[in-house]
Amino acid sequence: VTFKKAPERVDLAWVDGNNVVINIGHPCYEKVHSNNTAKRLYYLFSIAIAVQRFMASGSDTQEFIFADKMMSAWGKV
Repeated sequence: VTFKKAPERVDLAWVDGNNVVINIGHPCYEKVHSNNTAKRLYYLFSIAIAVQRFMASGSDTQEFIFADKMMSAWGKV
């Protein structure tokens, strides 16, 4: 697991080679970063989303972007 600040991406996380990259520039992360429990949940949820999208590659992965967009909207509130 690695971390990258990529506020221009809507993804909570993505798979890059052998790594899951967690987006610490996501609006949701910005909202929870000071709460350790919430931050751990963000990491777990992000990893799950990235792995699910990776396992579904080849099919329509746009259906897996919903959670990323939802969490982005929540982070901006």
